[in-house]
Amino acid sequence: MSVCPEYSAELIPRPASKIVTDFALWRHIILERDLYLTRAANGRYNIASRLWSKKRRSPEIDGITRIPSVYMQDYYEIRWHGRGGQGAITAAKILAQAAYLEGYRGVTAAPSFGAERRGAPVSASTRISPQTVMVVSQVEKPDVVVVLDHTLLKYDEVTSGLVKGGWLIVNSWHHPKELDFRGEFNIATADATKVCSGLGLIVAGITVVNTAILGAFVRATKLVGMASVEKAIKERFSKSKVDINLAAITQTYEITELEKIR
Repeated sequence: MSVCPEYSAELIPRPASKIVTDFALWRHIILERDLYLTRAANGRYNIASRLWSKKRRSPEIDGITRIPSVYMQDYYEIRWHGRGGQGAITAAKILAQAAYLEGYRGVTAAPSFGAERRGAPVSASTRISPQTVMVVSQVEKPDVVVVLDHTLLKYDEVTSGLVKGGWLIVNSWHHPKELDFRGEFNIATADATKVCSGLGLIVAGITVVNTAILGAFVRATKLVGMASVEKAIKERFSKSKVDINLAAITQTYEITELEKIR
């Protein structure tokens, strides 16, 4: 091994064509935890990190090689907060679709508090997992909270239960530090409203920011890639609406500001 040999761990003794499909599920783990994927001379793929024990072999489950459980969780829970007409429920569904296209085997999306009413606070949830999702209850301890209207931050239930090290993603022109939140979670902000207003994504007087905020989600969490989001948009919207929504996502991705906990 040429990279961190003292901490290498045998990962997948399989052809490259096989590893791409399996390993895509864990792209976000590789990026977030400073791991290194290398290929040894014998064709085996290896993963290296100071956190791994020496020569630790990864387990195989149902024929698919998985990263050890210390680096994985059963599923990720995302909770969406917005106002009726902003598209929070649709955003939850698009993310679930994108996650499926990314390679997650289990995805669910649902409104959390009844039907959407224009202007009233609404909530939705998305669960994504490398395995079938068997949970149908409301999300109480989300890994990510996405807020489409920053005025909703005054309600305690919006950030309630957000896990340590999770992400609070807010549609706001403020820098994350200016939100003055005290919590053990990361914060990302992006002025999706400005982006969508400039592009003309307005319906019945309400700026629809649901697709745009997906750009901030991708940049902050890395749970799904832009390619999967773009494909989900193309599958969901008519051809005449694809370009404007992709532009909103891309522009919001580019202006997203991140503040990670120390």
